[in-house]
Amino acid sequence: MRFVLCTLLLMLLGATVTTAQTNGFADWTLVDAQPASEVGETRQMVLSPDGSQLAWNDSTTIDLCTYSFDTEETICTDYPDNDPDGNNALLNIHDTLFWSPDSTRIALTEEFFRELLESDIWLYDVASSTFTDLTNDDASGSLIRLDDYDVEYIIDSYPIWHPENGDLYFFRYEPFEGGLYPFRTALYRLPNNEGTLGEPEQIIELTDQMPRANAIFNAQHRSLAGSVAFSSDATQLAILVRTAFVEDSAIWILDLTDNSVTEVATFPAWDDLGMPEWETIELVPQGLAWTADGNLVFSAIDETTLGAPITWTVYHLSVADGNVTPVFDFSDVPDASSYYGDLDADGNVANYAYPRTAIMAPDGETLLYFNFNRGLDRINLSGIDLVNGGEAFVVASIPADAFVFTRMDAVSMGYGEDTLRLLMYGYVFTFTR
Repeated sequence: MRFVLCTLLLMLLGATVTTAQTNGFADWTLVDAQPASEVGETRQMVLSPDGSQLAWNDSTTIDLCTYSFDTEETICTDYPDNDPDGNNALLNIHDTLFWSPDSTRIALTEEFFRELLESDIWLYDVASSTFTDLTNDDASGSLIRLDDYDVEYIIDSYPIWHPENGDLYFFRYEPFEGGLYPFRTALYRLPNNEGTLGEPEQIIELTDQMPRANAIFNAQHRSLAGSVAFSSDATQLAILVRTAFVEDSAIWILDLTDNSVTEVATFPAWDDLGMPEWETIELVPQGLAWTADGNLVFSAIDETTLGAPITWTVYHLSVADGNVTPVFDFSDVPDASSYYGDLDADGNVANYAYPRTAIMAPDGETLLYFNFNRGLDRINLSGIDLVNGGEAFVVASIPADAFVFTRMDAVSMGYGEDTLRLLMYGYVFTFTR
């Protein structure tokens, strides 16, 4: 299915290209923006790393679907009925789709954290439209039922591709008795051998460092790079650690050269930081990403208060000293009515515009984010240079009455030599250079 270019959007994009280019977003020029729902179901939709394909789950036909921008072809494949041992496979109830760095394969798992399903690491090969269970343990289905029948199982979750060598890392939760928590936690990998993934290898045991069981997981609503992110040189992993108890939230860095773990921030470091006194919320880390200068940014969300004006924001974390600073500082907003109503000279609500989701641009310097609130008559895709400083700028605007809202759990980006695509808040933005 071809995207139909919207004339109104094209006019808006053309009006903002110069602004985007002069604020450090490399040399990319925005040329198109379209609702992703024109292609397929958006909730779990993700872009391939090269920006050439989309993948999503079709909840009606119970298929995994891919779309090619080059051929305009959609291919949908049924999820497998059984695992290699003949057990019922429930892969149709899965976590996020994770593209391989070469955009040829997709890793996924059964949904453990929300559905309590026994989960393995599965691989979908796009060219052959085939599924493979990479960590089969002869168990499947509800953990409650497996426990009732004393069936042994292992939980393999959250696959993360190494950006350079194609190894597939994941976290393993192994049930055991006699410990403080009911699961051991370890980081594993499936080594990539000329395109074939080998047997699981343990990288590091993490049980003793865990504040509680199952503390590393993929958030339902991802932002930035998700809960785990490789550094630019692929030698370090930044990891969000969180549980149902806010005070346990922390950010770790795992050095893969010596398998050392360093805690660089804990919840008190950002408690109430950048928030006005009248906004009483508890912010839990949601997603993180590395910046070009080797520091981190992370988003945080309030999961306890419904209807609060400010419930999502972004912080900068200095890796060297653990110092946390708000990217969006709301501390001087006098009250909720001012937050919603005070406009700047251009009507942009420059300081108060509510960020909704974010991702780092390929330059590692520019944070791209959606922002709007009740004082705006439009929805903005905006950017801000986190490394060199500078004011926020608008990349593209969509009139509020023309905005097509669709549920989307993740934000993703893919690019090649001449084309970059950004999938955010239900829209596909296309840039060229």
